[in-house]
Amino acid sequence: MLTIQEHERYGEREADVLPMPVKRDIAAQFIPLALPQQQVPAPQTPACEEIVIELQHNGLKASIRWPVSQAQQCAAWLREVMR
Repeated sequence: MLTIQEHERYGEREADVLPMPVKRDIAAQFIPLALPQQQVPAPQTPACEEIVIELQHNGLKASIRWPVSQAQQCAAWLREVMR
């Protein structure tokens, strides 16, 4: 019985010797590339510079506008109102 090795089947020979590394006379050098500049989006201004709270109770409506710069005070006021 004849046994065929895989390398014989595909016509390739076994690598008896490791390939020699390629020698170059030139050292690797840095090659600068020109890249397009990134477009930094302009900071978006808030659409609304105030906090708007609308309350409804027993047919009464209240609309409160509070400056965003005073958000901490608005939160404290709202906690008191919601008690």
